[in-house]
Amino acid sequence: DLHSFPTRRSSDLQFYTEARKAAATTLVSGEGTRPTFSLRTLCRALKIASRNPCGSVRRSLLEAFSLAFLTELDRSSHPVIVELIGKHVIGVKEAVKLLKQPILQQAPGSVEVEGFWVQGGDLEVQEQDSYILTEQVRRNLADLCRIVSLCDHPVLLQGDTSVGKTSLITYLAHITGNRCVRVNNHEHTDIQEYIGSYTSDTSGKLVFKLGVLAEAMVAGSWIILDELNLAPTDVLEALNRVLDDNRELFIPETQETIVAAPGFRVFGTQNPPGQYGGRKLLSRAFRNRFLELHFDQLPPRSEERRVGKEC
Repeated sequence: DLHSFPTRRSSDLQFYTEARKAAATTLVSGEGTRPTFSLRTLCRALKIASRNPCGSVRRSLLEAFSLAFLTELDRSSHPVIVELIGKHVIGVKEAVKLLKQPILQQAPGSVEVEGFWVQGGDLEVQEQDSYILTEQVRRNLADLCRIVSLCDHPVLLQGDTSVGKTSLITYLAHITGNRCVRVNNHEHTDIQEYIGSYTSDTSGKLVFKLGVLAEAMVAGSWIILDELNLAPTDVLEALNRVLDDNRELFIPETQETIVAAPGFRVFGTQNPPGQYGGRKLLSRAFRNRFLELHFDQLPPRSEERRVGKEC
């Protein structure tokens, strides 16, 4: 692959050029708008592929470009990008062949979920027999596992209420033995809930108690930031350094900087802004720190099966 680097670079740039053209003319994002592909999108794909997380350079390229360029799109637009990846990045026949081959386990302690290997946590694996895996839920789970298995980027799940955003993350955490905590955001969420505050211990001594985000970073846990677009601006601003590659959190009260332990992951969920009361439109700069997944409403047959089994 080193000998073919000039050809590889030219092919990737050709893909990026055509993907940008398609984004401006035909593609539709999960929000029903034109998607935004930037150099950050391309660099993210190349950076993930360079680590060769699948144990095969071509398979890593295929999955990394799918991760970076498909996640923002509506399902109806997927075939366009899939075709471009096959045409310019991998080769059409090679892509079909690769997808038929299983990804081999690369790290000890990882758990196979929907064909991807997710790093296991230090908790005992909890089977979730009551969780209902319809065809659409399995597709959503595979998209989530692709991200979690290939990189540690934050993930933002968007969709209508009751499409299974939070439950899918919790399900994946349980079956892989990862510790998962949750914050329910609202317009009055206090930054201290995230970072921490001074409080008295049992002896009456004033001590600083870490907030839920800080504790998750120290413990290397997963954290779900529910209803992220309801959180106040100061909370979102405090998340910026956590969502960056350095994954740090500065605590003003103690002048301490917490660096995330291995295994730490951030998941955000939100309902579409404009369709639900009080939801703000997050800035493009802030959202670019996430890999986005858009979940469609479950079809009636899936809802019938869900209600029938749960009740």
